[in-house]
Amino acid sequence: MTVVRVRNQKDVPFVDAYDGTSYTIDPAGQVVVPVEAAKLWFGDWESHNDPARAWRARDDELERLKIRYGAQDNPEMWEAVQPRVAVLHLEEDDEIITLLGDPAGDLVHTADVSVSEHENMLEMIRQQSRELEALKNQYKADVRAEQPDVDVDEDKPQPVASKRARRS
Repeated sequence: MTVVRVRNQKDVPFVDAYDGTSYTIDPAGQVVVPVEAAKLWFGDWESHNDPARAWRARDDELERLKIRYGAQDNPEMWEAVQPRVAVLHLEEDDEIITLLGDPAGDLVHTADVSVSEHENMLEMIRQQSRELEALKNQYKADVRAEQPDVDVDEDKPQPVASKRARRS
């Protein structure tokens, strides 16, 4: 997924920019934007907290959004200024639950990959593994073919006379 649709649910236009391009979403209007833009504006919905590892990525992402919209220390202001949007998959009306819609990450996200797509990816990985193994075996065979059985030009060490034998 590289782009998503963003539908403005407020009665004022949503205006922001990403990668040098300005976007305006009129009230009840929608615009197709890059996924990275939606994550910048509405939070990375794939981030999560992991208390066992003291991982607070989702909390940090929410804090980043509050700072971005100028309401870090003011919960009432945050309620007033935070964007009210629906982020949707491009071709379906399936909503992506953003960080704004689920700050704690409690809601279940729908799978982005179906079972058949998962099986297809696994089969592709297995096929690539077989091809890699065949390439390794071919490489080993080629390396062995280049190695002579006996090194014909190998220099045999000549016996060296001892100091006593050289003096006489």
